[in-house]
Amino acid sequence: MSAVRSTLTMSKLQHLKSTSNLHSVANLLGLKPAHLAYNLYKKPDAEKYTKFEIPKRYGGKRIISAPNADLKHIQRLLAAVLMDCLNELNAKYNRQAAHGFITQRSILTNAHQHRGRGHVLNLDLQDFFGSINFGRVRGFFIADKDFSLHPAVATVLAQIACFENTLPQGSPASPVISNLIGNVLDTHLIKLARKHGCVYTRYADDLTFSTNLPNFPEELAYSKFGVWTTGTSLLKVIKQSGFDVNTSKVRMQLEDSQQNVTGLVVNQKANTAASYRSSIRAMAKNLFKTGNFTHDSFIKDSAGNVSKNSELGTVAQLQGMFGHIKHVDEFNLQIRRQEIPTGRASLYKRFFLFSQFFCSSKPVILCEGKTDNIYLLHAIRSRANHFPQLAETNATGSISLLIRIFKYVERKAGRTLGMSGGDGEISKFIGTYLTEVSKHFKAPGVSQHPVILVVDHDSGGKGPYETASKKVGKTLDILNPFEHVAANLYLVATPLPFGATSSCIEDCFQPTTLAKTLGGKTFNYKTKHLKPTEYGKSYFAEHVVQADAGTIDFSGFDPLLDRINSVIVHYAKLPK
Repeated sequence: MSAVRSTLTMSKLQHLKSTSNLHSVANLLGLKPAHLAYNLYKKPDAEKYTKFEIPKRYGGKRIISAPNADLKHIQRLLAAVLMDCLNELNAKYNRQAAHGFITQRSILTNAHQHRGRGHVLNLDLQDFFGSINFGRVRGFFIADKDFSLHPAVATVLAQIACFENTLPQGSPASPVISNLIGNVLDTHLIKLARKHGCVYTRYADDLTFSTNLPNFPEELAYSKFGVWTTGTSLLKVIKQSGFDVNTSKVRMQLEDSQQNVTGLVVNQKANTAASYRSSIRAMAKNLFKTGNFTHDSFIKDSAGNVSKNSELGTVAQLQGMFGHIKHVDEFNLQIRRQEIPTGRASLYKRFFLFSQFFCSSKPVILCEGKTDNIYLLHAIRSRANHFPQLAETNATGSISLLIRIFKYVERKAGRTLGMSGGDGEISKFIGTYLTEVSKHFKAPGVSQHPVILVVDHDSGGKGPYETASKKVGKTLDILNPFEHVAANLYLVATPLPFGATSSCIEDCFQPTTLAKTLGGKTFNYKTKHLKPTEYGKSYFAEHVVQADAGTIDFSGFDPLLDRINSVIVHYAKLPK
C-alpha cells in the first residue's frame, strides 16, 4: 500500500527520473511500448513528417515540419509531461524570465514587465529552434541537475522530439523543450541584466531588456553611428549558451518614441497600438456597411525589400483581431482595474452581433437558458431523419447539426452581450440587435440565415413579443407558429398542448420522461422553489436528458421543431 501511495504522490519529474528505457518511457506516456518503438524505429522517415511553408508577416517563408497523426500524439503526451516538469521547476526556482509557451504567461505578461521605461532593447535569436539539435536535447536531459535522466531515456526523448537533427517547427514538443534548454540562457541573462540595472524577459526567441537608467549599459548594447549593436558581455553570454543573435533585429526604443514589446505598446501600460485599433475600427465599419473589408499584407521580393499589399479579409480574421484587442483590455482590467473604454466595448458587442448572428454561416437558435439548449440539441439529434434541414446523418451514422444553438449562459458570449439567461434577457437581446441592424448593419446579401428566438408560451414568453412589437411598430402574435420580427430575426413560442392556454419547453417531453425519479426525488419544472423531495431543470437536463438521450422519446418536440424548420424555409424565400 505504501508503494502505491508513493507512486501516486510522485511528480511527473520524479516519474521521468525513475524511467530507464523505452518501455518505461512508454508507460509514463500511457502508450504501448511496441507502438512507441514502431513510430520511432520502424516507420519510414518519409512518413513521419510533412513539410510545407507559411508566409512570415513581413515577407519570407517559414518552413514547418508537421508530424503525422501518431507521432504528433506521442509528442503531445511528451509535451504534457515536460510542461508539468517545467512548471514544477519554475515554481521551485521562482523563474520569471520566460513567457512564451508557459502556463498562465503570454505576450501580455512579457510586455507588462517593461512598461514605462526610458530604454527598451529588443533582439532576436537566430534560428532558435533550428539551433537546438539532437545532441543538445539529449545532452540537456542527461547533464541538467534537475533531470539527470538515464542516457537511454534521454535518447528516446530526443528521438521523439527531433527531426533531421533539430527541433522541428510544427511539433507540439518543440516549444517546451526549447524553454527547458533556453532556461540555461535565461539564468545567465537575468544575472547580467541585474548587474547592470536592467529587467530581462524572453518570449521564445525574442529577448527584451529595459531600464530607467539615464544611459543604457554598453555591456548589453551600444549605438555606433546611429546603429545599435549587441554589447560584448551580452553577446558572449548568448554565444556561450549555444545561441546566436540575429544582427538585423537589434532595436533600441526610447521613451519619446512608441516602445513595442512582443507586439504591444509599453510606454505606459501593455496595450495594443492606437493605430492598430483605429484600422480595425475602420475595417469593421466597412464590413457592416458593405459586407467586405481589406487589410494589409506584406510581401518581400528577392532583394529583401518589403512592400505592402491590400487584400480582402474575412470575418474570421477580423474576429481574431478583435479577440486580441479584447484579451489585452481584459488583462489590463484584471491587473490595473481599468475599465474597458465604453466606445471600445460597444464596438466589441457590435462586431459580435454581426459575426455571430447577422452573417452567421448557419441558422442560429437562441433560447432562454442552458437547459433549453440541452433539450433542443438532443431532440434535433434524435429526430434528425424527420427534419433534414436541422440535422443530417452521414454514412457512418454520426449526426451533424445544420443549425447552431447559441450558448451564452455562464460564458464569455453572455458577458459580451450582457445576458445571463431568462425571458427578460431575450427581450433585451431583441432591442439591442434591432438597434444595431437599423443603425449599422447595412451590408447587402450578407445575412443568409435566420436568428430564431425560442421562448415559452407563458407570461414570461409574452415579454419578447411585446418588446419586438413596440420596436418594429406592428403586432406580433404569440399564437402564430412563428413571427418574422425584422431583418433575419424571428420569434417562435412553444406550441400549446390541446386545450391549454400556456406551455413551456418541458411540455414537449413525454409524461414518462417527466415522471423520472432521481434519488427518490421527482422533477418539478413549474416553480423555482423546490421542496426537499424535488429536483429542478438543471438536474433534469444533465441527469435525465443528457444521460438517457439515446432512449428518450423526443417525438413530442416535433411541433416545435416544425416551427423552427418553417422559419428556415420562410427566410430562404425572402429577398436578400
